[in-house]
Amino acid sequence: HKMKVYIERTLLTLALLFAYSDALYLGDFLIELEQGRFTYECSFDFATLHFKPDTSYAVGIIVDKNKPECRKYFKNNSYHPPAFEVNFSNCTSGVKIFDVLLVEFGVFEKINIYYQKQVDCQPPKEQFEMINEVDLSKVKIE
Repeated sequence: HKMKVYIERTLLTLALLFAYSDALYLGDFLIELEQGRFTYECSFDFATLHFKPDTSYAVGIIVDKNKPECRKYFKNNSYHPPAFEVNFSNCTSGVKIFDVLLVEFGVFEKINIYYQKQVDCQPPKEQFEMINEVDLSKVKIE
């Protein structure tokens, strides 16, 4: 059993290393993701990203590959699709519109599939206007 776990971890590590090197040369290799496979929920401080992978060995959700807390890798489990909570202040410098790289890792480098999606958690402009609107008629000046 320990050997099986070791082999799985080794394969996942190799897949991740190849993915990092591949990510530098993505350009034309991004594939359009089918509707409904990537969804997200927004809150004030963070976004929760949900990715429903096709059958693949493992998956990755990457917002900032240079920060460990801003990337997450999952062994594929169709019963519990991957979900990842992204903190805006840690991962996007507070910006609420950002790109996400989604990866479906094959056991070998050649069958990795990459998708890029945009997350938009920016509140509508009207919401800002409502928040900042103040009724000055009720302010007492002494």
